[in-house]
Amino acid sequence: MIPKSELERGCMYSGDCRNASSAVWDGRKFIYTRSEWYGDVYNEYISHPDDDSVHDVFVPESEVLDFIYIPKSALDTGRWYSGFGNTECAMWMGEYFMDSDDKVHIHIEDEGDYPFIPMKEN
Repeated sequence: MIPKSELERGCMYSGDCRNASSAVWDGRKFIYTRSEWYGDVYNEYISHPDDDSVHDVFVPESEVLDFIYIPKSALDTGRWYSGFGNTECAMWMGEYFMDSDDKVHIHIEDEGDYPFIPMKEN
């Protein structure tokens, strides 16, 4: 298991939990894509074993080296991106993301909790 102190914000790790075999570290928790048997897909947060000894946790084993998020410098203002975070899709507004509910999200390169990690343009 990779200790929490050695995890890098914005990196994906392979590992194990009840519902995922890979997850992205946002600096606070892991985020993974959860698929329900009836077809719904959404992002879900899960703790590192150092933070929770009671509930399901994600145990990181190795970094996924080919995982690369889109850096702020490569984002186009006014375009929608899918990725990981409190939303699955958000529009880049130049300094922050905004989702379809008009909620603001920071980029993973910015300091703060619950960042959005853009993976691809929609």
